[in-house]
Amino acid sequence: LLALEAAAEGIITSATSLDAKCIIVSTAAGSKARLVAKHRPNVPVVAICTVPKVARQLNIHRGVQPYVGPEIRGLAARTEAAKMAADWGFCDSGDYVVVMDMGGASNVIQVP
Repeated sequence: LLALEAAAEGIITSATSLDAKCIIVSTAAGSKARLVAKHRPNVPVVAICTVPKVARQLNIHRGVQPYVGPEIRGLAARTEAAKMAADWGFCDSGDYVVVMDMGGASNVIQVP
């Protein structure tokens, strides 16, 4: 839990310093999205859930916008997640977003 807590803080720090438009978190059980939301970031947390029940449960957390979607692993999937966030209206082309995938890896991506 300490490693995920540190990763959540790092993601928020990155998003703040780069003026990212949103934080995208891929989650199966919702724990990563909850940890990021716990720190009350100034940008929306877009939780891409693989399980519809988890997406419904995340609705009660402040700043979390849950969506049901595919599992995100790897750089290509992270770029695709940034495009999905743009389609949903969270960011525009050229904006920066921070993406945390299912493996816990994170990247700052400029929306294509």
